[in-house]
Amino acid sequence: MPKIYILAKIIVEGYYNRYYTPMVDT
Repeated sequence: MPKIYILAKIIVEGYYNRYYTPMVDT
């Protein structure tokens, strides 16, 4: 798996968490 794929997954998950749980600041 290329690194860009992992990086994109982390970014997408981070965005998802930020939009779904704005109260939780990780």
